[in-house]
Amino acid sequence: MWLLVLIATVALTTYYLLGRLQERRTEQRYGRQYGTKPPVKLNDIRPPEGGNYQKETMKAHEERQMLELLKSRHEAGGYTFQANTLGGRIYNTSEPENIKAVLATKFEDYYLGYRLKAVGPFLGKGNFTTDGKEWEFSRALVRPNFVKSQVSDLALFEKHVQQLLGRIPKDGATIDMQALFNLLTFDISSEFVFGESVRSLTAPKDSEQARFVEAFDYASHQTVRRLGMGPWLFMYSNKEFKKACKTVHNFADKLINNAKAQRDQGKIQRRDDGEEKEQYIFIQALIRSVSAQGRLRSELLNILQAGRDTTSALLAHVFWTFARRPDVWAKVEAEVKQLDGKAPTYEQLKSMQYLRWTINETLRLYPVNSFNSRVAVRDTILPVGGGPDHTSPVFVPKGQKISFPSYVLHRRKDIYGPDANEFRPERWADPHFRPGWAYIPFSGGPRICVGQSFALTEAGYIIARLVQAFRAIEKRDENPYKENINITVSIFGGVNVGMIPR
Repeated sequence: MWLLVLIATVALTTYYLLGRLQERRTEQRYGRQYGTKPPVKLNDIRPPEGGNYQKETMKAHEERQMLELLKSRHEAGGYTFQANTLGGRIYNTSEPENIKAVLATKFEDYYLGYRLKAVGPFLGKGNFTTDGKEWEFSRALVRPNFVKSQVSDLALFEKHVQQLLGRIPKDGATIDMQALFNLLTFDISSEFVFGESVRSLTAPKDSEQARFVEAFDYASHQTVRRLGMGPWLFMYSNKEFKKACKTVHNFADKLINNAKAQRDQGKIQRRDDGEEKEQYIFIQALIRSVSAQGRLRSELLNILQAGRDTTSALLAHVFWTFARRPDVWAKVEAEVKQLDGKAPTYEQLKSMQYLRWTINETLRLYPVNSFNSRVAVRDTILPVGGGPDHTSPVFVPKGQKISFPSYVLHRRKDIYGPDANEFRPERWADPHFRPGWAYIPFSGGPRICVGQSFALTEAGYIIARLVQAFRAIEKRDENPYKENINITVSIFGGVNVGMIPR
């Protein structure tokens, strides 16, 4: 027995060393041919607090300041550096040209890594979790469903906004708006995707809808832990996660079967209030192309996850900022007053410049997807970041993980100026201000978020209607900003405010 273990250990060690030797030779060849140089090592330029990088990272996680730790490391590392972690070596970059290469110009050289293994048990195979031909299939299915004619139908939002208004205290009592936004966007996204809302804003706590929302949130949170384990994912075991995934799948299957039955019977789906549904129904379009129940469920859950979390996190950060910046609220309010109390049309929302600048600035300072990563599928090159001066191209071997945090990218002072860490919507008024690949709130390249127009329209509509209903927003806690890292980034502790009615 021990002899077999010894032989296996020697074989694995030999295989690893031969692999490293081959990688080293390839790196030298790329250096001669393309002038590549390795990125600096983090431990050579920035000693960790407490003398240990893992302890420093864990401390930042516990204090909900991981994004700021990443920012300090990138600033010290010249915005491209390598670091060793428990999951192996990672190349970190917040250089626009490198991100452009990973997401666009050398898109075929990278894949998502462990995302499908980590998230697949929850969301299945879809636009968010797959690569290659499977992703191309999902993308082709999903993309036509976000054309302007679907996105500009605002009737979907109004009913749910009215239900949200019914949950906000009329006496200015303290309320966590982030919690309400989570429910609101779940209701809107589920109705857009499935043709019927989960009604989380109005559902009783012990209802099937409430259990679905609870299971969805739990599974979503656990996927972050699973993603973080990388190659050690096989060690993860959680019965509650499996139970939550089953609850989500069963409820989604029920909604899918309802939609199929209505289609087969030739019935017209009706709104929850009994009126004929005139808005676009996502599921009905997909049913025409996908018949397998599991694949249909996966595609729908992928869109539901993205549609719910992205807009909810954006709205939470906007109102967290409003509570601390009454001047920004006042300028948005002045613009919204031009509606004379009426619900905005799609064209009117598009014309509200300061509202749009406020949303842009929120997504800059608080990108809902604050960091991302890819893994090289073949030997390739990053354009810049190599060598002590960070100007040489970088050789990227097959299997190398690249991490690129938009939180850091969006706060670079050499790109956004000395006030890069300040919330200033007016920066977007400059017609010459075009950050390009230095601004990626919805990613970029072939995988750019297909639902960004829907999310921006939804957020703008909700903000406008709330500003119409309330004359002021008051901050009800003095807590500094702390992140809550899930699939998207929300605010730890919530958005505790008082909404003062008109």
